[in-house]
Amino acid sequence: SNKAAADRFGMDQKKFIGSCLWDYFPPDVSQIGKARTDKVFKAGISIRYEDEQNNTWHDTIIYPIFEGKKKATKIAILSHDITGHKQIEDLLRFQKDLGIYLSTFRDLTETLTRVLGSILNVEGIDAGGIYLIDDYTRSLNLVVHKNLPVKFVKNTSHYDTDTPQTGIIMDGKPLYWDYAEAVSKSKTLAGAGKFKAVAIIPIRFKDMTVGSLTLISKHSDNIPINARIALETIAARIGGVIIRLKAEELLVESESRYRHLFEYANDAIVLIKDNRIMNCNKKSLDTFRCTKKEIINQQISSLHAPLQSDGENSHDKWQKILQSVLYDKPQFFEWTFRRYNHSDFAAEVSLNHIELKGQYYVQAIIRDITQRKLEKT
Repeated sequence: SNKAAADRFGMDQKKFIGSCLWDYFPPDVSQIGKARTDKVFKAGISIRYEDEQNNTWHDTIIYPIFEGKKKATKIAILSHDITGHKQIEDLLRFQKDLGIYLSTFRDLTETLTRVLGSILNVEGIDAGGIYLIDDYTRSLNLVVHKNLPVKFVKNTSHYDTDTPQTGIIMDGKPLYWDYAEAVSKSKTLAGAGKFKAVAIIPIRFKDMTVGSLTLISKHSDNIPINARIALETIAARIGGVIIRLKAEELLVESESRYRHLFEYANDAIVLIKDNRIMNCNKKSLDTFRCTKKEIINQQISSLHAPLQSDGENSHDKWQKILQSVLYDKPQFFEWTFRRYNHSDFAAEVSLNHIELKGQYYVQAIIRDITQRKLEKT
């Protein structure tokens, strides 16, 4: 035996030589090891395998030694610590899986829940939470958490913008503390239960802090270096995803609000693309005295009276106005429309260019002013 083998089992080399190797392993592992060596002796062929004990991986080869005889009389065991290689493999696999579901999920909370679940598989991490910075108040809010005490979650779910906890995050630097340092730097961490180490890692996008990972280790006095690499990689990857998903949620919210206003507005609203009517609200059907089936996909010119009040051709005049709108110059004007029953009416029109779900439309808000005109006369 060499010194490295003796050191692996915490033994003096001289005392280690002559002892039974399998006495240094748990009974179940020892039984498997004996079966492997028996197979090498009987078959006369080498065996190679990987195994893990106490978070340490080894690549082991058992060679038969023949010494000129047909049957093996001795064996040689070569074992190499491959823990670092395994951790790199795990990290690469983790990054691949992370990339897949970060590009798949569209719900922010669901995405962060998946991210936190993956983080808890990182070596040395047992509990934690993900905080996000509020876009308006710049306060810090706990969005998802796992394995944290209920009271701790209640007391740490929100930090105002001027608190030390928020200041630590906004500084933008990863922090790794043991228990003593953690509770001295942030007293609220004392309520996180029994733990040995803490990682606080800001989540950033470009030069902006958008949130943080607060992670607890209950068994390790220090967060291992490979775990730190994995955690900081995650934080770097999810910053842009958070910004994107927040923007998508705001877009959905604004579109939902727009749909409500669109449907229940007291004015007729028509959405136009390439001079065709793509959508309209309920008030439009009342105003033009038609069904939705009759109006959708029709040319907007089908709703115009042939001539306007100044005698100009409607088609020519509309195209002039439309050009200004397409150059992002909203227009407000009076117009004479024609209903489906062929009666004309005067209206005030607000025309502007809008974007909905990645598509651009001309929005026409039409208010019937027939009664107002009659009252003036």
